[in-house]
Amino acid sequence: MSEFVQYLVNGLTIGAFLALIALGYSMIYGVVRLINFAHGDVFMIGAFAGFGTLTALGATGGMALPAILAAVVVGALTTGVVGTGIARAAYVPLLSSPRLALLIAAIGVSLALEEGSRCSPTPGSSPTRTRWTAAGSSAAPSTSPGGSSSWSCCRWR
Repeated sequence: MSEFVQYLVNGLTIGAFLALIALGYSMIYGVVRLINFAHGDVFMIGAFAGFGTLTALGATGGMALPAILAAVVVGALTTGVVGTGIARAAYVPLLSSPRLALLIAAIGVSLALEEGSRCSPTPGSSPTRTRWTAAGSSAAPSTSPGGSSSWSCCRWR
């Protein structure tokens, strides 16, 4: 019976989170008439900030509740700041442009947030640069002999 209760709590928690994201999508589409592809990525940044706060505070024992509350506040503030910054930097200047410009900007912001979070450090990691070519990847400088096309990305170990 305790497993059922745990599954029920987990399902309600995940469902509430997904409902919150869906509500945000609906509100943004209703006001701006634009599907914001970066909406979920902004929530991801807030979740990472909350998780980082929880990890830094070491939520164990009697300090768990204050640490969880601090993580929720930091996550919410981070989401608000990032969302406001994105709106002012990427969307507001394009409001008088055709809708396609806003759509392309939303996709670009989404990709930037995803790649930025993928290349972000984790505790105890050190940066390395990886060169990607058609043949695969190697931990070499991002210069490419013979002019073949390649791109580099930071990777944290």
